[in-house]
Amino acid sequence: MKKYTPLKYRLHEFGDDLKKSQLFNVLEPTSEKPEVHPHILIAPLLGFMDDCHRIGYGGGFYDRTI
Repeated sequence: MKKYTPLKYRLHEFGDDLKKSQLFNVLEPTSEKPEVHPHILIAPLLGFMDDCHRIGYGGGFYDRTI
């Protein structure tokens, strides 16, 4: 099984070329684009617990990133 790592955010501007990701077959910026670190992150969630851990049905990508 592949070990998942935190998400990487890359600079993207309208009209830039995108490539299909190998893992989920979605379009994403190419690896030549610079990596950026957002100041704000909006993450989907079903809810959260008293200790602020998210509850949801995802693969934990946002949790590993945050």
